[in-house]
Amino acid sequence: TLKIIMQIKKVDLVIAPEYLSTAVISLFSSVPTVLVTPGNIYERLLNGNPFDWFTTQYLKLCARLSARNCFLINAISEDMRKWWQFSGADSNKILVLPYGVQTNLFKPIKYARAMLYLPPDKTIILYVGRLSPEKNVDLLLTALSLISQRLNQFDVRIVGDGPEKESLQRSARKLGLDSIVHFEGYISRDKLAKWYSSADVCVMPSTSEPLGRVMFEALACGTLF
Repeated sequence: TLKIIMQIKKVDLVIAPEYLSTAVISLFSSVPTVLVTPGNIYERLLNGNPFDWFTTQYLKLCARLSARNCFLINAISEDMRKWWQFSGADSNKILVLPYGVQTNLFKPIKYARAMLYLPPDKTIILYVGRLSPEKNVDLLLTALSLISQRLNQFDVRIVGDGPEKESLQRSARKLGLDSIVHFEGYISRDKLAKWYSSADVCVMPSTSEPLGRVMFEALACGTLF
């Protein structure tokens, strides 16, 4: 981003979706920056930080530089406003603008279950998201293992990828859930509406979730959450 700014003769404003870029820009350029990131490392430290020590320290530094130097910070919730103030941002330059959802893309789709060849007679439980520690997908697996007498009623679909995928697959096998828990891998956003529409319920077991877009997408598709 900084290289592009240097190549362009005149840049009036930079809008960045993460605070690594805004931190670097603030050190080497006077161009006003707007930060539109959904998260904050200090919130993650409280609720489930997936990063190693070195990455965490780097993110803390970038968060503080961005909080101090950005022209405007778009916080996606009142809770995130507090975290950016905690990081050093002046309250006057924080704008709370919650997530929206593309209703032309995320809407109920008839016969979605048949399109995806999913069982018509099962209760389908859906998880959509990154497979990393703070998402707490292992809690979902543990909860399922506690209702073993009713497992044949459920079909669980895990949509997403990440560093915990293999360990979660091992856990599913160890808990005897491999016959009902299916890991679908990464699914592009334009295809997610079918998955939401096919499910009876969408779950979010996260410990760290500033304001999960999945929740709005699922509800827009008429899925219980």
